[in-house]
Amino acid sequence: MVEFKSCSLSHESTSVQVVLRKPRNNESPSVSWYVGKSLLFRTWNPINFSSLEWSANRTTVIRNRELSISTPEHLSASFLLWHHLCAEVYVSEKTRELPLLDGSARSWIEQLHQKFSFATELLFYDVSESFGFEFPYGFCEVTPSDTFEVEYSLEQEGYADSAFVSIYAPEDMLSVLNARTFIFEKQYEQAKAKGMLSGVSESSGLLLQPLGKTHLKVLNGEKLRFPQEIIYHKVLDLVGDITLLVQELPKVKIRIHNGGHAQHHQIFKRLVKYVHSRYPSKI
Repeated sequence: MVEFKSCSLSHESTSVQVVLRKPRNNESPSVSWYVGKSLLFRTWNPINFSSLEWSANRTTVIRNRELSISTPEHLSASFLLWHHLCAEVYVSEKTRELPLLDGSARSWIEQLHQKFSFATELLFYDVSESFGFEFPYGFCEVTPSDTFEVEYSLEQEGYADSAFVSIYAPEDMLSVLNARTFIFEKQYEQAKAKGMLSGVSESSGLLLQPLGKTHLKVLNGEKLRFPQEIIYHKVLDLVGDITLLVQELPKVKIRIHNGGHAQHHQIFKRLVKYVHSRYPSKI
């Protein structure tokens, strides 16, 4: 068991325990998400998963009538690298939030990698249809592809940027997993005025000030790990949101502008049937 501790969105301190192990006997690889000792859902399990409700408020929140967890997306994306294993995630019953750590998935993968090596390849499933939708200030288009590809663009607070990411193998995931969460100074002040982000510390991610359309100033003493880190973090959130049900990526190209967790969930709802068709005995 590996324990992770840091602040979360709403709490100055929280923790989560992660067990990563080889499947036993005829057990299939899966990820089980617990609140305390109570199971919220398990990947591949349609009974648990179909009863869940999703919401998005600067993060992904999953709940049933009694239990909920917040901010699972960074850890969920990390499990793509261990799709051949079983994982058990025990979220604090008191806070029901995963720790933010440094705002990326780096700490998750570094510590878990000390226990088990990455899978030698990623798993993918086919998608045969194209679809799209519009939403305030943005749009999304999804088309079949030979691997998982994302063209993500962002335009907020006068700043604009975009990035194109193709993922074929585990090593292609590393830059995405290393990208930290961010918030613009104006958005941060507005959120704090509403009583939100009460647990967030300076080490939880990037606090940004736009300097024109193409430049940023990092206000909390950090430097960008690479030039397009904030766009890669949007890709990290997307990957985490669409892999909560299964540790596989869809073979699609996603073009998305000004997206967020709510839009990622819309994409995910359209993709679930393709997981079902591939694994009818599981889903």
